[in-house]
Amino acid sequence: MGYPDLGALNEIYVHSINVNNAMVMTIVGIYLHAIFVSLTLGIPLAILAWLIKWYRTGDPLFLNYSKTATMVWAVNFALGAVTGTIVEFGLLDIWPTAILLFSSSAFIPLLYEATIAFIGEAVLVALFIIAIGRWRARYTLSILIAAWFLGS
Repeated sequence: MGYPDLGALNEIYVHSINVNNAMVMTIVGIYLHAIFVSLTLGIPLAILAWLIKWYRTGDPLFLNYSKTATMVWAVNFALGAVTGTIVEFGLLDIWPTAILLFSSSAFIPLLYEATIAFIGEAVLVALFIIAIGRWRARYTLSILIAAWFLGS
């Protein structure tokens, strides 16, 4: 009952019981995360269009579209956060030297993305859920645009 012979990987990654499973986890996480990120950037544009239409026409149907899309956006954002976490754990498990790279000054953009952008986007998504249909148009749209900007 031995482990498969992975050559040098067996020597380098002795902390991993099964490197192949970690690689599969990371690969699946990366592709799923890419899908969720794409939707997280696309859905707010549809919400923005429906809100503008609602502000101009007063038709409550467009507000309902916006609110429904906002809930889809929030769930999608949460799933993206989960898959992003899986990716990070996989990267650190498979490539232990990644932590050294991530902590170097060359990777300061990753620090921005992981702290300011992600946390800011999470706060703004929650704030937008509270604001939609309740606050003035310029505040609601500003929150939506800021969340989209941080996400991108």
